[in-house]
Amino acid sequence: MTKKQVTFFLPYPVVQGVYTDVEEATQIIKNQIKNHKEGTQAIVVDSEFVDLFLEHTEQVTHVNFPEDAKWAMAGKFAHGKLKGGKTDYYFVLGTGHLHTGATSSHVTMSIRVLKHLGASQIVQLSTFCSVHSSLPLGELVIPRDHVSLCGRNPLFGVNEDRWGVRFPDMGDAYSTKMVSDITTLSREIQIPLHSLLFGHVIGPVTGSFANANLAQSLSIQALSTGLAPECIVARHCSIPFASLGVVTSSLYPQEKKRETLAITECHNHLSHLLKLVDHYFSQ
Repeated sequence: MTKKQVTFFLPYPVVQGVYTDVEEATQIIKNQIKNHKEGTQAIVVDSEFVDLFLEHTEQVTHVNFPEDAKWAMAGKFAHGKLKGGKTDYYFVLGTGHLHTGATSSHVTMSIRVLKHLGASQIVQLSTFCSVHSSLPLGELVIPRDHVSLCGRNPLFGVNEDRWGVRFPDMGDAYSTKMVSDITTLSREIQIPLHSLLFGHVIGPVTGSFANANLAQSLSIQALSTGLAPECIVARHCSIPFASLGVVTSSLYPQEKKRETLAITECHNHLSHLLKLVDHYFSQ
């Protein structure tokens, strides 16, 4: 009997082969950003916040990638300053989510590109769904850690040793120093932040009341369909990473209640977060 080779379908792609794509994208950015400097800080912006975020920027140069590129990233790259600020940043405008059908490589490629650009630190702006009535809509949060509730990992597959080790230590995934320094600064400039443990879910729904009950049993305070993959890849690449966010929806199982905050109502919330980010990076 002739033996047949069986190829199993992978629910998300391996990392292998992405390295050259990242190198190509990095070179395109360097060619278009004439004042590129190693050590530039980066701000990654959730897709829902992009339009509001751009209202708070100036001297922005947008990167144009070729339409016939064989690779794709979830976010668009730009370089500029926050309004009234003096610090130069790389901006990643938009994030990917697995529930849209995007692959793990597509979602996290921008983080790997930031590694090749020499980014010294990354702050990602995110949205969250609260599962506790003590965490109301509009609350500003700073994640200290996450729990994976979806079983997906962007490092699945053959490891790329040029980026990091096979099993990176996730004990400091959200940089303890960055979280501590930002939290201290938030008190000094009187922008209250809520320390957060969130659960990463795949979406496109954030969950049922039963899911929220399960999250509460694990001491999880909020849910998110993003952020965790970028954090894991940043850790793999040894880039200090932190996040700041806004609670834009809620799911309260005890009260059987759901609420949503329109993104257009988040202008002041985002202003506070960006003031905090610019103060932190300007220190």
